[in-house]
Amino acid sequence: MEFVNLPVVVVAEAPDVVEKVRELVENARNPVFLYCRSGTRCTQIWALGQIGRMPKQEILRIASGAGYDLSNFLKDY
Repeated sequence: MEFVNLPVVVVAEAPDVVEKVRELVENARNPVFLYCRSGTRCTQIWALGQIGRMPKQEILRIASGAGYDLSNFLKDY
């Protein structure tokens, strides 16, 4: 198991972390576990990294399946 620490307080201020997470998920040979206190930041960071790579409705569906409604968060994308 590998551990990568990418601290984020405000998602909108962390485009570098969004890109790093996208790269880690894309290049992972094993499942990736993202975590934060509530899971919201991790879900938002993952979702932003998927913009342009998968349809927005698919991103929203996956997030919703994990218990997160990102429709308002992604409304401008």
